[in-house]
Order: sequence, then C-alpha cells, then structure tokens
Amino acid sequence: QNPKTPNLRIFWKLIILNSNLHMSISKVTIKKGDSKYTWLETDESIVVKMPIKGVVLKQIDVFFSDLLLKVNATSIKYLTIIDFKHKIDYLSPKNRVQLIDSKLEVYLMKATPGAKWEQLEVSDLTRQQVMARRQKSVDEFHAHEEAERQKSSKAVLKQEKEVIDHQMTVERHERKTIKNKKKAELNAAQDKLFADL
Repeated sequence: QNPKTPNLRIFWKLIILNSNLHMSISKVTIKKGDSKYTWLETDESIVVKMPIKGVVLKQIDVFFSDLLLKVNATSIKYLTIIDFKHKIDYLSPKNRVQLIDSKLEVYLMKATPGAKWEQLEVSDLTRQQVMARRQKSVDEFHAHEEAERQKSSKAVLKQEKEVIDHQMTVERHERKTIKNKKKAELNAAQDKLFADL
C-alpha cells in the first residue's frame, strides 16, 4: 500500500469540503444582499425603491395609509408590506408612484415635515402589536374614504337639486310669460272687438 494514498484522500476530502463551504457562504451572501427595498428621506418626504421585474405599473397594486405601505403584483407573486415607524401624510397630492427601469419608486410625504426618521420600519413592537397597529391604520383609511364618498354623494345630490330647482324656476317663468302673452293677446282682441262695435 502506498503510504501517500491516505493523505491524498484526505486532501481531496478537504477540497470537496471547502468547495461546499464556499458555495454555502456564497448563497448566504447573495440572500443577504437581495434586499426587498432601499429607501432615503428628505426633510419633507421618504422615497422607497423596490426592484420589480416583468410587470408594468398598471399590474402593480400599491396601497398606503398613514403607517403602512403594501405593494402587490400578483402576476409575478410579488408582495412587500412595510409598517412605517412614523406617520406619512397619505392624503398629500404630492404622493406618487412610478416604475423606472424595473424599479418601483414610491414617493410619500411625511406627516411631520422636518422630522428625521433614520429607520423606515417599526421594530420595537411584537407581531401582535404590529398587526393591531396595521389594522387600525387600514380601518382609519377606509373610514376616511367612506366619509369622503358620502360627502361627495351629498354634494352631487345637492348639485342635482340645485339644477332641478333652477329648471323648475325657468319653467315657471316660461309658463308665466306664455300666460301673460296670451292674456295680452286676449285683451288686445277684446279691445279691438269693442272698438268695432
């Protein structure tokens, strides 16, 4: 038996072990680098950027309330939910969403301009507290939407009533005008009749 053979076997085992270890570390590194999003803040706003490929903007459902951002693209089975550490002004007309070079960019205004967030997501709550906080935020959003819908509905009804009232006023005026015209014509005919006698 060649005395070098066992050492050679050990050598090849070490190579295989090192190779497997290297692959494992690479996978972990790739996973850690595969972030769901990146973000930045200014004094007045935050910007959340998410890599999304294979869809157009109309295929992406973006929902945000004061403490929540949810991005869902069902066609590619993509879902990201972010529970904000601080509140955004979800009613601001400056809020916008755009898709540029397979990256979704969500621009949102802070509820308190000038406040430094430094951290995007809340992290000091239990899962149960986060879920309750999230549900409250969504409920408040829908309550506001319902109030706006009712307000808009009342405004439409009021406008329709004003239109109908105006139309009725015009019709009354037209009827009165026709009545006065007929009365004037009748009086003129009677005057002419008496004048011919």
